[in-house]
Amino acid sequence: SKNDGFFWITGYWKWLEIVFWGEFGVIVGILVWVCTQAEGGKYTKGVFKRERYWYLAEVVIGPIVIIAAFFLLKQSVGTILTGITEEDVRGSIYLTLGISFTLGLFIRRTLGIFNFIKDKLPLPKS
Repeated sequence: SKNDGFFWITGYWKWLEIVFWGEFGVIVGILVWVCTQAEGGKYTKGVFKRERYWYLAEVVIGPIVIIAAFFLLKQSVGTILTGITEEDVRGSIYLTLGISFTLGLFIRRTLGIFNFIKDKLPLPKS
């Protein structure tokens, strides 16, 4: 197997591994955003005070959103959007954790995927 002897890939532990790498991606994404803004001279103490709760919200919701994205992948929506099949994800822990990290790194865009899906759903009748 491509995954022998690498991380927690079986049972419920695999979800902890996915959550960990997703959370790590969220934290790196926040740090990249802050560094980019600071480098451009746009990051001040006032900006930090206004945005700190958003950063905290990203850290909290990140793992939940990432797990939900993997559930969507399991239901083949991911195949339609990305061309990556569930077997590809299950077959390689590197791909699984890479996707998890990337979804966390771009958590705002990942949320945008869910927003896109929500917009395509029909509204309930009043």
